[in-house]
Amino acid sequence: RSTLDRSSAASDVYKRQSTQNAGPEHTSTGTRTSNPRVVWFRAVDPEGTPVAGVAVGLRGVASSARSIMRTTDAGYGGVPRADVTTVLEPRDPQWSTVMTMQVPPLASSDRLSCVVVAPSMECRGLVRSTAGVPIVGAAVRVVLTPASRARLTDLDTRLIEPTQATESDASGKFTLTTPDHGDACLRVSHPSYASVEVPCGREVSVVLTP
Repeated sequence: RSTLDRSSAASDVYKRQSTQNAGPEHTSTGTRTSNPRVVWFRAVDPEGTPVAGVAVGLRGVASSARSIMRTTDAGYGGVPRADVTTVLEPRDPQWSTVMTMQVPPLASSDRLSCVVVAPSMECRGLVRSTAGVPIVGAAVRVVLTPASRARLTDLDTRLIEPTQATESDASGKFTLTTPDHGDACLRVSHPSYASVEVPCGREVSVVLTP
């Protein structure tokens, strides 16, 4: 089967399972409760295929044996909800967020949440002007290509873009952990220059035009 066919098939399976009541696969112990203080989720890759063994938690919640869970072979997991609205994120350094979901303090439905992950890559870059002068304070953010955004939100309309971001330093340099996947790119902006989007890479050179 073609890559597109496999992606569509995985997407159909994910959509069907995410709208059903959670089953016994959702926890490593094989049990699931209806506790509204627990967020049940599935980790998938950008093609919609379940990702096993990735540690997932909630942003802003301190790491502990209770607040982080490694996904099952089918990609399922469950962690306690936070006291404020936050998002799901991988807690393994080898994984990075492609898209995620907001998680409120209390469940509004029994529908599965989702986090889309890909292998991580450390991106080092330099931001300069057309004159070759390093630019200080340029905002660097991970975004998705329009085609990828449309495809992934078709997987689940509740998905939102990642929030990995940083700024260039006094030398115009920056370091940022990004997904090592073609769905992601870098948006570089500064109030005095036109914004640009460039592919993620281990070494990136960015030139901004006034």
